[in-house]
Amino acid sequence: AVVAISKIQPNPVGDFAYIYYSLPANENLKFELFNIDGKISKVFDVQNETAGKHKIELSVGELPGGIYLLRMSTPNASSSARVVVVR
Repeated sequence: AVVAISKIQPNPVGDFAYIYYSLPANENLKFELFNIDGKISKVFDVQNETAGKHKIELSVGELPGGIYLLRMSTPNASSSARVVVVR
């Protein structure tokens, strides 16, 4: 198993979406949402997440429309996915 963002639904996103992801082991996670200029628009941490499949809500209601990159990282690996925010 690998650290992976399996899907973001819905995508394009209006105000919020769900991030579906999986982990091979119990780990601390960090989610970072970058805008097209590479600036961090949002960061949130998940402490002591368990191995397996999970989903978490991503709220983007305060962000302008555009294309973003969501990066999920653990101390040992990372996974990225494109997020399109529509207004």
